Amino acid sequence: NDPVKGPQEQAALIAAGVKLGHLIQSTYLGETVTVNVGSNPNLGAFTLASTTADFFYGNFGSADPRYRTDTAYPKALADSLVGHDVDPGKPDMTMTVNSSQAFYFGTDGVAQLNLTDFVSVAMHEMIHGLGFQPSFRQQGGFGYFGDGTYSSDTDQDGLPTAFDRFVTYGGSPIIDDPSSTNRALDLISNN
Repeated sequence: NDPVKGPQEQAALIAAGVKLGHLIQSTYLGETVTVNVGSNPNLGAFTLASTTADFFYGNFGSADPRYRTDTAYPKALADSLVGHDVDPGKPDMTMTVNSSQAFYFGTDGVAQLNLTDFVSVAMHEMIHGLGFQPSFRQQGGFGYFGDGTYSSDTDQDGLPTAFDRFVTYGGSPIIDDPSSTNRALDLISNN
């Protein structure tokens, strides 16, 4: 809402979305990715921005060969896999920008001295919102993943995300290790 910076920020966000959009193939006519953007001056000195997928969907069914059951997909990816918006009216992701950081809002990719290129940061954050972010976490000697719904029958903490399925330790998917204690060791191994 800043009358001076606001239009520059918006132009940079649109440029980031357009650049990223050229790298992604649409699967249906009218496919869009909705990004809610806000700011917060208290994200910390080393955090430029933060983005999360707003909604995850699992076991929704899809004929797409990339679809896997028992996997949580961020909304934008779920939309793509089924060929339509799975939940119209809901955003795909939310980005929070650290308003205490000094950004370059130009769209030419040539950041000025002591300024961080906002277009690059926005693209990076949108990629997280598209699902490039694991849910794995190590806590109290256990390795958890998923949405936080723990099952003592399976020793799992909800559905893994699509990204989680590709995280490996020593060449083997961490998700395939049935022991949450072993998963914790994998997560803190520096491997």
